[in-house]
Amino acid sequence: MKQNDIDREFSALLSPNAMGSTSSAAALLYLLTDKDANDFQKPEDPAISVAKRNAIIMYIRDKRDQLSQKREELEKLLSEHDISDAQSMIDKISSEIQTLQAELNNAAQKSKKIMLEIYQQNSKLSECNTVLYNFHSLSKQYQSDVKRLGFIVYGQIASTGHRLVSHCPFCDTELKTDLGENYVAAAAIELTKLGKHISELSDAQASAERKKKAIEERIASLEEEKNILDSYITNELQPKISTFKSELDRNLQLIRWQDELERIHQEEIQYSADLFEKETEEDPKEAKYNILTSYEYNLVNGFEKELIPALKSSNFGGSSSARLNMKSFDIEIDGHSKPTCMGGGYSAVLNALTVYAMTSYIYMLPGFLHWTLHSHNYLRQNTSKLKTRSNMDLCSF
Repeated sequence: MKQNDIDREFSALLSPNAMGSTSSAAALLYLLTDKDANDFQKPEDPAISVAKRNAIIMYIRDKRDQLSQKREELEKLLSEHDISDAQSMIDKISSEIQTLQAELNNAAQKSKKIMLEIYQQNSKLSECNTVLYNFHSLSKQYQSDVKRLGFIVYGQIASTGHRLVSHCPFCDTELKTDLGENYVAAAAIELTKLGKHISELSDAQASAERKKKAIEERIASLEEEKNILDSYITNELQPKISTFKSELDRNLQLIRWQDELERIHQEEIQYSADLFEKETEEDPKEAKYNILTSYEYNLVNGFEKELIPALKSSNFGGSSSARLNMKSFDIEIDGHSKPTCMGGGYSAVLNALTVYAMTSYIYMLPGFLHWTLHSHNYLRQNTSKLKTRSNMDLCSF
C-alpha cells in the first residue's frame, strides 16, 4: 500500500488501479481460499437465456396441445356413455359376480364329489363283474361234473349183463374180469350234492346280478346328475360371470377415463400457468459478474473476528459492531461507512488496520503454508502471465 493511497476513501482491500477492482478481489479470494476466479461459472449470455426460454415455451405449448387433444378424445368417449351411476353399477356388479362365483365354486365342488362317487361305484362294479365271472366259471364246472356223472351212470347201465373177456399179455390166456362195485348209487349221491350246489350258485348269481344292476343304475344316475351340473356350470354360470365381468370392466374403464380426464385438467392448468409465467417473463439483461458473490459468510466472518480486536486495541468506539460491507467491500462501524465518519487521517488509520487484520487472517489460515510454497512456484513460473491477466503486481499487493 503506497503512501499516496493510504488515506483513500474506498476499500483498502481493493487495488486503486482503474482496472484493479475485480482483479484484486479475485487475487484476495485466491489468497484466502486457493480458488481461481477463472474456474467460476460465468453468467449466461442473455441471447442463450432467451433461446432456452423460447424452447421451454414451445415444449410447454406442445405438451399442452397433446393434453388438449387427449382431453377431447376422452370427453367424446365419456359423452357416449352414462357415467352418472358408474360407481353404483360397479358395486352392484361386483356383488353379483361374488354371488355367482360362490355358486360356481359350490357347483364345481359338488361335481367333484359326484365324480369321486362314480369312481367308487365303478370300482364296486368291477368287483361285481369279477364275482359273476367266477360264478360263471363255477357253473360251467358244475355242468361238467353233471355230464361226467351221467356218463358214468350210462356206462354202468350199458355194461350190465355183458361178460368182459380179456387175455393175458404174456400167455394169451383168457382172463375173467370182475365188474366190481355199482357206480350208479354213488353217482346219484354226487348228483344230489351237485344239484344243491348248483341251486345255491344260482341264487348267488341272481343276487350278484341284482347288485350289479343296482350299481349300474347308480352310476347312470350319478353321470346324469354330473352332466346336468356341468351343463349348468358351462352354459349358465360361466357365461353369466363372463358377462358381468365384461360389464364390470366397461364401468371400470369409464371410471379410469373419468380419473384420467381430471388429471389432464389439472395438468392443463399447470401447463397454462407455466406458459403464462414464461411468456410474461422479462427478457434477461446482460449480467456483469461480481466476484464478491463468491465470498462465503464464514470466510468474511473470520476476517471480521480479526478486525474487531485490532480496532478495540486502537480504542475505536463502536468497534464491536465493525463488519465488512459486501457492496463496497469496505468496513463499516455502527452501520456507518468509513468516509462518513471522519477525515483522511481517520481513513488512513482504518485502512492500515484493515490491511493488518486481513494480513493476520491470511497468515492464520490452515492452508497458508501449503499455499505459500505452491504460490512461490506458480509465481516463479507464470509471473508474466499473471501480470498480463490481472494487470497488477500481486507481489506488491
